[in-house]
Amino acid sequence: MPGTTWKKAGVDNATIASDTATCRAAAQQQASRFYPHTSGNPGMSGAGMISAQQAANTDRNSAEIEIFNDCMQGRGYTR
Repeated sequence: MPGTTWKKAGVDNATIASDTATCRAAAQQQASRFYPHTSGNPGMSGAGMISAQQAANTDRNSAEIEIFNDCMQGRGYTR
C-alpha cells in the first residue's frame, strides 16, 4: 500500500485521499475479522506463541493488502 500511486482520470487529490482512507479502513477491518488478534493458546510455549502471532500478522497483512487493492480497483483506480 505505501509507495503505491493510485490514479483515476478526473479525480482530484482530495478524492484519492478519501478513497484511499476508506479502502484502508475497510481492509483493516476485514483482515482483522479473517485473522483476529489473539493472545495465543495458553498451552503454547512463549516461542510457540510468538511464532503463531508472527504467522497471523503476516497472513493479516497479506489479506489487508489484497483487500485494499481490490477496493481501490473496484472504485476504478489503477496503479
